[in-house]
Amino acid sequence: MAEETINSKNAASKGIISTILATGFGGVGLILAFLFSSESLFTTMLADDDSSGSPGTGNAVVNLFILVGGDKWGCALAWLVTINLFFALLSSIAVTGRITYALARDGAFPYSSTLAYLNPYFKSPVNGILLVMIFDGLLQLLPLDTNGGSLAFTAIIGLCVIGFQVSYGLPILIKLVFDPKDFPMTEMDLGVWSKPFGLLSCLWLFGTSCLLFFPVSNPTTTDTMNWLIVVVAGVFLAGMLN
Repeated sequence: MAEETINSKNAASKGIISTILATGFGGVGLILAFLFSSESLFTTMLADDDSSGSPGTGNAVVNLFILVGGDKWGCALAWLVTINLFFALLSSIAVTGRITYALARDGAFPYSSTLAYLNPYFKSPVNGILLVMIFDGLLQLLPLDTNGGSLAFTAIIGLCVIGFQVSYGLPILIKLVFDPKDFPMTEMDLGVWSKPFGLLSCLWLFGTSCLLFFPVSNPTTTDTMNWLIVVVAGVFLAGMLN
């Protein structure tokens, strides 16, 4: 996607930096607003109705909306977030469809030629986008299964986070290790700070990825186990077989 922008060697880097700053400051502001609005974390976090007066929606943010704004405005805010998530899902499908097309174009999937086929009317890889849409829809059904569906969904989400972080960390690590002398420089080059920041980035990306494998409760049982390690191992095995 960066190659499609004007002056991509600088514009892509500036876009990433701007996104980090915007989401960082915006996220901190939102968290502070939540904290200042929470009179009781116990009531906000509680998932079930009881004498504490918790709305019991199962979601702390929705609970907070209702506690602060009442049923009417609390539900309106919750629906506003839901609508935003819907459009974020459309963006996610578009991005993942583009990645699927790029991988299929290089023969990374079974039936890659079908997935990489460009529809002459829409000028888009409709087959690849439909595959992503169907797969995403099936994933959304997992939390509805009370017999371990939520555990499976959480493990798959963890796999996505690890996949993103490792894909970010590997190019940085390779540049740190091999340090090619003919590596192209741009206006965004960090100079002497390139290696320190690169090392810090690798420590953060790989370190936090390892933390995602840890169990979330103690003692750990089959019902509370973090099954992410099983999902990651399965994906690696499937990739090697392919």
